[in-house]
Amino acid sequence: LKGKRVGLNKGSDVNYLLVAALEKAGLSYKDITPVYLPPADARAAFQRGAIDAWVIWDPFLAEVETNAKARQIRNAEGLVPHYTFYLASRKFADTYPETAKQVVDELGKLSAWANSHQDEAAGLLSTSTGLDKAIWLKTLARLPYGAERMTPAVYNEQQALADTFTRIGLLPVKVDVRSATWSLDKP
Repeated sequence: LKGKRVGLNKGSDVNYLLVAALEKAGLSYKDITPVYLPPADARAAFQRGAIDAWVIWDPFLAEVETNAKARQIRNAEGLVPHYTFYLASRKFADTYPETAKQVVDELGKLSAWANSHQDEAAGLLSTSTGLDKAIWLKTLARLPYGAERMTPAVYNEQQALADTFTRIGLLPVKVDVRSATWSLDKP
């Protein structure tokens, strides 16, 4: 990827993946030209050749592999963890902690159902997003759903991400991840 234009969503987990993959290959973030685009714009730029590579997550990855015959050159396995976070305002979480806990518990149940009923889940996701069911089946097979509480390991991994973003200039100051998050385990 040295010298190439790489499309990605700025500050996302794929931004972290790109930095880690480049460093593992003996390159730095300065060796590429990042092109910060949201997924739909990056998909169009990739299709017309305006970017040389695209770092993206599923279901967008599955869609471009299926419909544009793109080839995956590296995934996150063995490099960086991948998480999806459910967000609430601090005011809501502090005012309604039991509701926040119930939401996470229900998301956990829904995730377990989706993981054990992938065909049905893919059908529902296809209907709600307009993406083909086959794309959702591919996505669900690669990355099962889940909803869990923050753990010390997740805090540490997210702190490493934040520190990396500070090091490469995406964040102007150091961020303390633990103080920036709300814990379900607070009284």
